[in-house]
Amino acid sequence: MMKATTHVRAGEVIFTLLLLAVSAFLLFEAYGIAALSSWSSPGAMPLFSTGIMVVTGIYLVFNGAQRGEGREASVSLAHHLGAALAHLFRPVVLSYCVLLVLYLLALSYIGFFYSSAVFLFVSFMVLWQQGVVKAAGITVISLGAVYVIFQYLFSVVLP
Repeated sequence: MMKATTHVRAGEVIFTLLLLAVSAFLLFEAYGIAALSSWSSPGAMPLFSTGIMVVTGIYLVFNGAQRGEGREASVSLAHHLGAALAHLFRPVVLSYCVLLVLYLLALSYIGFFYSSAVFLFVSFMVLWQQGVVKAAGITVISLGAVYVIFQYLFSVVLP
């Protein structure tokens, strides 16, 4: 059996440390829930699940540290943060974030259907890159399905 070569990806160290920190905070909050007198008390399940999260977070941090041992001597946390930010904030991600903000602004001015149609069409064109006809077709099918589901199944009037 071949051993897969693994390496620490950009942002993995930062993300696992964040997971561990959030899990530890949630464990602390779960401990504060009253009535931890028995296994069926209200605080038992939150305490158990957040405890599992902390244990898993510790495992992930140490696993990532072991995989990163072969790299250049002690890559700094700043390097990991810089690599993570460069990976997360690529031009396509930033442009899509701008598109989302424009969609949210357009909702109040031109309504749900028009703004959703433009948003979906542009999204399909940019991310899927399958051509105008396919993007328009999927947009029409998607909006038609949303309309039918909300209008007839849920009886909700869309703005």
